[in-house]
Amino acid sequence: MRILPDHHGTIKNIDSLLRHGTDLLNQGLLEQAKACFEQAAILHPTDLSAALNLANVEREAGEHHEARQRYQILQRALPDNRIVWRNALTGLEDDPQATDTERLQHVSPTGTLEPVDDRHNGATA
Repeated sequence: MRILPDHHGTIKNIDSLLRHGTDLLNQGLLEQAKACFEQAAILHPTDLSAALNLANVEREAGEHHEARQRYQILQRALPDNRIVWRNALTGLEDDPQATDTERLQHVSPTGTLEPVDDRHNGATA
């Protein structure tokens, strides 16, 4: 359990904020969920769970540009995390500005999620 004191000496439980935010998100209470995740991110800026949940809230709220930017940061920080890649792809599926090419870059020919490696797009060895 991660607990941190705030500047007033009050203990803030990051895990409780994340759990409560997730419960709110699952109930469709996006603004309240976002507030929990933002507070968790402020208290522990390196916690990628808070960032992932913020991206999920943004995706659900239709804030596609913000969600896409946050997922891209998460994909760079967690290149092998399938949850991040799946959620980013879900965000692209819902994003009316995303192109089919962008969507397909995240899926292999077998239909499985694949991290995008821009270094090899179109390149031959």
